[in-house]
Amino acid sequence: MDIKVFEQGGQLWTTSLDVAGKFGKRHKDVLNGIERVMADCPADFAERNFSLSEYTDTTGRTFSMILLSRGGFSLIAMGFTGKAAIEWKVKFIAAFDSMEKRIIQLANQTKRQGQLDWQQARQDGKLDRRAQTDTIRDFILYAQGQGSKNAHRYYESITKMENKALFLLTEAFPKPDNLRNVLDAFQLGHLRTADNVVIKALREGMDQGLFYKDIYALARDRVMQFSELVGRTSILALPAASQPQTSLI
Repeated sequence: MDIKVFEQGGQLWTTSLDVAGKFGKRHKDVLNGIERVMADCPADFAERNFSLSEYTDTTGRTFSMILLSRGGFSLIAMGFTGKAAIEWKVKFIAAFDSMEKRIIQLANQTKRQGQLDWQQARQDGKLDRRAQTDTIRDFILYAQGQGSKNAHRYYESITKMENKALFLLTEAFPKPDNLRNVLDAFQLGHLRTADNVVIKALREGMDQGLFYKDIYALARDRVMQFSELVGRTSILALPAASQPQTSLI
């Protein structure tokens, strides 16, 4: 007979119903025993290790039961004696240990997969970033050809424009490289899309011979449209010294 141990609210539990069934006790008697223990033990222990719940029987009727943590079960099981009771105590403890081990394994797998996803997203973003940098370089030359004196600042301005459109920064604006290092894989994916939106807008504008300020406005507007579609997400930005703003003339 399988012992039911499950995770809920970040903690492992079994049920009074399962305890009663495995130890050959009436469920009502187990509930009464648990309630006496809860009344006698410190309130904070009772709150952490016992939780009121319900179950539905085969006829569809609903009855009360109590969830027990590992500590709660250990306390209740102290009153069960005999060879068979000891065997079930060992099996319950083993079930808790097995479930805990499984949860740790799943957490480690999820962590490793998350790291792989982030690394892949970061690598993909670097490739797109290089393509965007090449496009911005061409755009700077284009703007300078139209008389811009501060076109070289478009590297920084476009980066800041994308970041502010996509993210809710909670501290001083960080350096671009630092910001990308604190984004998760999901956010890096959005930034990668924004990079490509900018690349396409700049190329289209230059191919059409538009004025450089209008081209920048086109790229900004398209990034904002993308931001409205996916929404902005919060990040804990790294502190950075504020820098004076210079108009792009």
